[in-house]
Amino acid sequence: IGSFLEEIFVVNAPLLERLINLEGWTGDARCTKVKIGHAPKLQLLAYLQLDTRNHVLEIGNTIIKAGTRVSPRTMVTSVTVLALEVRFGVRNDAKMIPSVLRCFPNVETLYIKSGKPDQSTGKLNQKFWHDSGAIECTRSRIKQLIFHDFQGD
Repeated sequence: IGSFLEEIFVVNAPLLERLINLEGWTGDARCTKVKIGHAPKLQLLAYLQLDTRNHVLEIGNTIIKAGTRVSPRTMVTSVTVLALEVRFGVRNDAKMIPSVLRCFPNVETLYIKSGKPDQSTGKLNQKFWHDSGAIECTRSRIKQLIFHDFQGD
C-alpha cells in the first residue's frame, strides 16, 4: 500500500495466491509494468490500472492492449477475484476492459474503481460495447460486481 514500483514481475511464483497493489504506482509519470508468468495459484489480483499512458500489463510474453487476441498463453485461469482501476472518461483506457477481462476467464468477483481522468477524450457508445463481443467471465462466471467511485459520462 502506497509503495512506488516501476515493475512487478510474477515470473515464477508457484505458491503466490494474492497480489494486491493498492495506491502503489509510480509517484511521477513513469511507466509501471505488471508482468504475470507462472503463477498457477494466483486467485486475487488487485488493483490493475488500465491507464494506457503509464501502465503496461503483460501476460506471458504478450503485452495486453485494446483488441489483443486472447490465447491460452495470455490467460490467467486461476484468478477468481480481479480489481481494476479504469478512467472511463478516457476512451483508450476504457477500450482495454474487454481485452483484460478475456485474460481472466474465471473471474467471479470483479471490482471496478473509477479513476479520475485529467481530461475526457470522448465517449464510448453502445456500438463499441456491442462490437467488443461476449466476454466469457461476464456471461457465465461473475457472481459479484462492485463499482467504486464511479465517474464518467
